[in-house]
Amino acid sequence: MHYRDLGKAVGLDAGLSGYPDKPLKVNAEGRYERALRSRSPEDILAFLKEWNKRVKIDLKKLRQAILNSEPILRRLRKHSIVSVKLNGNINVNGEAKPLHGVIVELFEIFLKVSKARKNYTGSSKILHVLVPELFVMWDDTIRCAFGCRIMSETEAGEKYFKFLKRVQGVAKEVIDSYRTEHNCGVNEAVKRIRRNLHEEGFYTLARLVDQYNFQKYTKGKDELW
Repeated sequence: MHYRDLGKAVGLDAGLSGYPDKPLKVNAEGRYERALRSRSPEDILAFLKEWNKRVKIDLKKLRQAILNSEPILRRLRKHSIVSVKLNGNINVNGEAKPLHGVIVELFEIFLKVSKARKNYTGSSKILHVLVPELFVMWDDTIRCAFGCRIMSETEAGEKYFKFLKRVQGVAKEVIDSYRTEHNCGVNEAVKRIRRNLHEEGFYTLARLVDQYNFQKYTKGKDELW
């Protein structure tokens, strides 16, 4: 995907047509934005409720899951969807563990905070807020578009990991297209794209890719096909 297609999707999300000609304003008081800044269980729940009022999350379980997972989450915050080696390892308590297993386990941990049926979309949203550079949100339409439809709860974490690998390829295409046209490094390309699309580059590349996926697959915008 070309970086201008990404920008076009971000523009559509803001009610514009085409690539934004200046950075878009950020709603500093939005529930998503507040959850990103605080990472508190209460703000995360408020964000989830805004997305879907029927979401039923056990706040106590969410708080405990975040607390228990924080050492791993802290390490994952050193990575982004472009830089992370998904087939590599991560150091956990002095032990090298495959990142694959760590991500699958995290996804399953945050599935268990739902009071009712398992919320595959909600789990991805929680992970994204906690590690916004790395984890990409999805919904049922998006995961099907990426060939990651979930048929049973036992495969949910594996399907999310597969989705991350595939969406990473999309993110790298975006960066490569920018680097080709502007002759810069990966980190500089990410920084410029973020700043070109939103004030102060507030939203991560993982979030921008999510906006593209939502506009193209969930909403089926003709401009992106």
